[in-house]
Amino acid sequence: MTVSPFGVFLAEKYGDLKSEEPARRKRKLIVAQAFWQLTLEETKGLSNTSTQAEGPISEILDDIDDDEDIYDTPTGIGIVLRTDFSDDEAWNNFCQKLRDAEKEIQNEPVEDAVMDTDSAAKPLAPPPAIASGSTGNDADDMDEGDDNDPSLAHMFAVVDPPQSERQRFHNISNITALRLFNDVDIVEALKPSPGSARVKFNRLIDQEGYQEVYLGKVLWIYDSQSNKDQSARLVNQRSDVYGAATGDSWRFKVSFLPELQLNLYSGTLKIDFDGYSERDRNIREAEMYPMHGSAAL
Repeated sequence: MTVSPFGVFLAEKYGDLKSEEPARRKRKLIVAQAFWQLTLEETKGLSNTSTQAEGPISEILDDIDDDEDIYDTPTGIGIVLRTDFSDDEAWNNFCQKLRDAEKEIQNEPVEDAVMDTDSAAKPLAPPPAIASGSTGNDADDMDEGDDNDPSLAHMFAVVDPPQSERQRFHNISNITALRLFNDVDIVEALKPSPGSARVKFNRLIDQEGYQEVYLGKVLWIYDSQSNKDQSARLVNQRSDVYGAATGDSWRFKVSFLPELQLNLYSGTLKIDFDGYSERDRNIREAEMYPMHGSAAL
């Protein structure tokens, strides 16, 4: 496996933050911010290093990924995150529809549950039986486990933040949600189509040939619009076409979420994101890294 320049930089700097920052994702974000401050010459030097020491660096990166984070969700292949708390009835209806849709797709043959696409990727069966997740041990945490059907396989960790954390989660942006529940990475940006101009100085699309992306479970965000139409925002973790931005989103009705999640997980489906309504906010907030501890870099 080829190690990226950011992977080299992360392997070098991550350990310096362990005594100051308890959470894996926040440490990575601090390192990522420092990476974006490097000169082109410094980045090129990291590229040279990545080809010379792939084995040892890969081992360090594997160890980093084994570190814990306070927002790790042990269940599900996707995360439904509640960010609006003004209508409990609408939220409860949404959750019930989600579970009903999960049961329906679980009872279908795998061949029927996975949509017919042009992709050659092999369809995957639903994940093993798992319970819904939450953000912590607070008594107010939502428990979506089905006591009457313990064998039900939940595809989603449903995160309904406790009262003590709701202010933090209220109306958060896509990029903030990604940073809480996914791990940052910086990869080579895609190439524009022939004759098209490159996007300059936008790290969520292309900044000096690199793009900030996120790795982890697919995020679906329940917001104020969800109260009205029972939909959720699917958040783009990484672009498949040049010009799409990390953090773009597209809305889907709750009844479609399990089928979409299964197909995204199996690789048989890709979404063409067009979330410009969210993009400006994401770009503004992309510069707002947690800076505590960055002086150590």
